[in-house]
Amino acid sequence: MRYTRSIVPALILAGLLTGCGLPVQPSTAAVGTPSQPAYQTVAVMLSETAQMGVTPQNTASLEPTQEMATPQPSSTSTVTPVSASVTPLPNTSETPETLCNLAQAGIPIDVTIPDDTTMQPGQQFTKTWRLVNSGSCAWTQEYALVWFSGDDLGSRREEFLRAAVQPGETVELSVDMTAPEQGGVYQSNWKLRNPAGGLFGIGPGGGAPFWVRIQVIVPATITPTPTATSEAAPTETVEVINDGFVTLMAPQAFDLESALTDTEFEDDLSLKLVDGNLILEPVNGAEMADFGTNIPSFSACQAAQTSASALQLGSGLTGRYLCVRTNLGLTAYVQLTRIDTVGSEVDMNFVTWAE
Repeated sequence: MRYTRSIVPALILAGLLTGCGLPVQPSTAAVGTPSQPAYQTVAVMLSETAQMGVTPQNTASLEPTQEMATPQPSSTSTVTPVSASVTPLPNTSETPETLCNLAQAGIPIDVTIPDDTTMQPGQQFTKTWRLVNSGSCAWTQEYALVWFSGDDLGSRREEFLRAAVQPGETVELSVDMTAPEQGGVYQSNWKLRNPAGGLFGIGPGGGAPFWVRIQVIVPATITPTPTATSEAAPTETVEVINDGFVTLMAPQAFDLESALTDTEFEDDLSLKLVDGNLILEPVNGAEMADFGTNIPSFSACQAAQTSASALQLGSGLTGRYLCVRTNLGLTAYVQLTRIDTVGSEVDMNFVTWAE
């Protein structure tokens, strides 16, 4: 029969599949869809069986391990420690700003008015210091000489530099001052100020100020002793017609009445260099005498034995007073505050009285 022949091959195929050990599972497609062909059901069963029959070795080769998931550096890469990239902090004790603000004393530092120069009450003078720029940059005109402490001596408290001072250069800085009216010792301390407002001086680290120190001596009032015939003699007052400070450089002359230099026939004292010796000589009929180290009064200088003799100057005469009778017959004195035989210079304080 045709019916029997068509069933036999199908049974043989099913037997073969069962002999191979493939599990026969109902397919959801075959149950839900009766009209679906039988070979589709077999294909689905074969696919599911293939997935279930994968060996452990194959599973390990397909799934990524932890070692594969984590990237490893190549053998040529170099790991740099964090500390190797740290930049050392700069040495803040030697910044460019600090190096700019360095000064040292010149030779000599006191160009005028050495320490303990004697002054008259209210006497005006000019103090000059010699300093060296020992820093690494220029002091511009924005730098200033400023009062730091002590007595201000009636002066301006700041003086700006008039020109730039390059590293290694020497500069002379001056300020006008006035001696106090009261007698005593006075000291005024000064420093330099940079454009940022920082102060610096001399010495190690630039911390020490430089100064001017003077002695103000009040002359005694001259009161004549009354005579038997004078019942009420008035107190004698002596007028000062000129006083101050002057620097002479040989060959140069000075007039004590006008306080001018090189006035020819009006000069009273002349500074000369004779055979290598520094000489101070009265000229035009003036005379002088060495009074010593004490400040003279008007009457003392008037009574001094003056002459036209010249005086050879040396460092041993620094600070001494000379009484002078001027070429006009007036009484005066000079104090030798600085004697520079090498540079042929002399600094003098002077007072000239009216008769």
